[in-house]
Amino acid sequence: MSPRPRDPRLPRPGGIPPRTFQGKEIKVEVLDAGLRYDGKTWRSVSAIAMEVSGTNWNGFLLFGVQKRPV
Repeated sequence: MSPRPRDPRLPRPGGIPPRTFQGKEIKVEVLDAGLRYDGKTWRSVSAIAMEVSGTNWNGFLLFGVQKRPV
């Protein structure tokens, strides 16, 4: 299986500005292939958002990568 193409909504490899969620600072690193959070590699920011919150979130909105349309 070939690697998934990189989502164009993600910033360049590096960090997404930290986000505080329920008093805990969440730091996500954007990699060339995937994301790193809490020492693990993830496929999507929404998967990380689910891990952090315990509920279904749009990771792009939670981490402020994309704004909600008005």
